[in-house]
Amino acid sequence: MNPEVYNHRTHPEVLKYNEVIELEMHNSNDIPHPMHLHGHAFQVTEYGPSREDAKPTDKASSPFVQSLVAPIQRDVMEIPPFSYMKVRFRADNPGVWVYHCHVNIHGSPESLRMLMTFVEAPDVLQKTQTIPPKLIRHCQMSGIKTSGNAAGNQGLDMTGLSPVPYIVSKSVKP
Repeated sequence: MNPEVYNHRTHPEVLKYNEVIELEMHNSNDIPHPMHLHGHAFQVTEYGPSREDAKPTDKASSPFVQSLVAPIQRDVMEIPPFSYMKVRFRADNPGVWVYHCHVNIHGSPESLRMLMTFVEAPDVLQKTQTIPPKLIRHCQMSGIKTSGNAAGNQGLDMTGLSPVPYIVSKSVKP
């Protein structure tokens, strides 16, 4: 249940089983962002235009549409330019799920890093998930540790964690 064991590179948020999660996202630029959540259909509970100088909690400066009676359910929803959106989902699907922008470059190290990882109900997952022996053998043959934290060690020891991949730009002359 400790997000530190997953390493900060994954931007982990550990969720309790059946917890209700609400995310509020503000798009403060002129590019739409299609946000996608794996493993769930979220409810869109609020959306609308927002001013660049508005604070997320300042409802007077941010007109919105709210639908709590029959909210839209999606796994991808686009946040238009200079707008905001609130989505809600229940953490009822134990696993590791990514929430990210579908504009591929927005998840890259050079970009906005518009992604995060939900580690959902790891305590439930440990009791219910089994890893096939064939997969464990494959990891062992590849030199990949099959237990421990993100680095395959105990506790918060991240010694030996593989480096973050990065892109090297090269100019190619025609």
